[in-house]
Amino acid sequence: MAAVTLDAGRTPPTCATHQGTYLSREFGEENPVNTTTSVRRRTLAANIPDGLAGVKAALGAYFAQFPQLRITPKRIIAEGDLVAVHSHTVNVPGERGQAVVDLFRVRRGRIVEHWDAVQDAPETSANGNTMF
Repeated sequence: MAAVTLDAGRTPPTCATHQGTYLSREFGEENPVNTTTSVRRRTLAANIPDGLAGVKAALGAYFAQFPQLRITPKRIIAEGDLVAVHSHTVNVPGERGQAVVDLFRVRRGRIVEHWDAVQDAPETSANGNTMF
């Protein structure tokens, strides 16, 4: 899989151009499914506010803070309406980076929910295995 590199000084396409393509307008809005339940389009990442505006603001700030961000997808798994992406994220060149798992719920080809788990890549491994 190819790495995603965001060039310094440019607005990252995932932030400005493609958010409307990949994020549903339903993201963060109450949307009744039937009379007894409703599904909230939200992010369950603790550092990102609910709703499309919250996601755009948080991601825009993150991309601005790390203009040399490099994301290398390692595994993508999809089943039903869920997509999991395991990636190696490096905020600043030369750092070990982080192992990130993003889990998305997708409806009609757009993201309506998001969870993530992030772990710093250790310098050494007790078992010799890598995180990737």
